[in-house]
Amino acid sequence: MRHYDLLTSNFFNDIDSLFANALSNKQTKQWKPLTQVQEQDDYYHLAIDVPGMNNDDLKIDIHEKVLTVSGSRKSRYKNEEGEFDEVAHFNKSFKLPENSNIDELDASLSNGVLDIVIPKLKSSLPLSRSIEIGSKKSSFLS
Repeated sequence: MRHYDLLTSNFFNDIDSLFANALSNKQTKQWKPLTQVQEQDDYYHLAIDVPGMNNDDLKIDIHEKVLTVSGSRKSRYKNEEGEFDEVAHFNKSFKLPENSNIDELDASLSNGVLDIVIPKLKSSLPLSRSIEIGSKKSSFLS
């Protein structure tokens, strides 16, 4: 059973959608594909299960260090009441760490799995170093 907070819910949108779907023989569903996120030494890896989808069904956007993956899966089925179209939508967003190199991001789709690899930025500064202390008077304090 679905519970609604009447002050903040989409209750009326859901009711409108239910009637629109009933009249049009089109079913619309929200879908939450399984997602795995891993961090490696040099990159982050997202794997999203999207069986039956192809590249044209998926969209990947980045805005202000937030990666959003969305898609729609369409299918047609029959039962004793008639023939129906079903559309399942999903939308997943991920806040990327500051060290993400979004210019080198790579995405591929194979065997129903969308793989997104986000390399980490390489620091140009060494992690540690020794500083030699000189004996000259600094001009900074003069």
